[in-house]
Amino acid sequence: MSLVSVYTNRDIVKKYLDDINNVTELINEKEENQLPGFVISSCAVKQYEMKRNYLNINMLKKRKLADNISGYELLDNLYQHIYMHNHIGMEDELYEVLDAYKKYENLSLNTDDEKIMMTKLLILEEWIDAYHFITELTSTLKEHFMMTLQPDKIKSTKELLEYYFTEENDFSDGVKYLVQAEGWHIAEEINSYLPSIFPQFIDIRTYEHKAFIESGKQAMRTLQRLNREFIRETNFKDWKQYPNNYFDPIKFANLSNINRDMYYYCIQGISYNLGALSDLLDKKLNENNSDDVYKFIYAVYNQKRKLNIDRQLNDPRYKLNNNGNIIGDKI
Repeated sequence: MSLVSVYTNRDIVKKYLDDINNVTELINEKEENQLPGFVISSCAVKQYEMKRNYLNINMLKKRKLADNISGYELLDNLYQHIYMHNHIGMEDELYEVLDAYKKYENLSLNTDDEKIMMTKLLILEEWIDAYHFITELTSTLKEHFMMTLQPDKIKSTKELLEYYFTEENDFSDGVKYLVQAEGWHIAEEINSYLPSIFPQFIDIRTYEHKAFIESGKQAMRTLQRLNREFIRETNFKDWKQYPNNYFDPIKFANLSNINRDMYYYCIQGISYNLGALSDLLDKKLNENNSDDVYKFIYAVYNQKRKLNIDRQLNDPRYKLNNNGNIIGDKI
């Protein structure tokens, strides 16, 4: 079932857009061109916080780890699952992007304007879902790196697992610091490619013009390749023994480079699909200003993050009961 939450929650998106506009004014008072770093860092840190506060609790429960597992053996066990989970999740979302494009392509010529807009919003929302998994990889890499610095302290006791994976503490603060710094590095790298990442926004307000579909599919296929390259660099094979130093600084650097490339193509894919949101919110999208892309990403990401947290707490599909509400408009 395809649900569009952006339409239902457009007032929430507007609020986050107002928030980032206020932040932009403060940032630009200090130095120009700082918005991309702020947005990428902020989203990656917030994704890490959501993972620790809402997602990792169930992840640890389902692992059913033996009491005597610790150190590198424990890290190998946990991060094999975490990387595979992220890989499958992102692959699924990228196919959701493809399915949304197909929905658009299959619209008849006499489709009403609202249906066209909702389908375009669905494409955008699926791209943002993929962006969630990319930001999650950023924090996972920094978290994993921090743990390899002190493997002897990592043990499968309830208290230590909660400390390293679920609580807000000195360890999580250290990870957030690294994630924040990485976000600024990613933004600097993307900015070095400008204007090629946003060469000229494709006008997608005209229904007959479908070039944005092929451009989006190309970005999506590149992300699928990068997702495959990433998992092949990890310890995903059960039938293979990995040395304790398999995840060394060079390995983390290689994985981080792949993760940085993912941002480039995902943001490019998102940029092709912002016209419908601009129309929905009645907010002008400057086609020659990449800051507008980052503002819209910030607003839609945070709306979807809020929705994901609400789902963890209230959606019957996540809680295994019939209480709560399913949020979104079916397409």
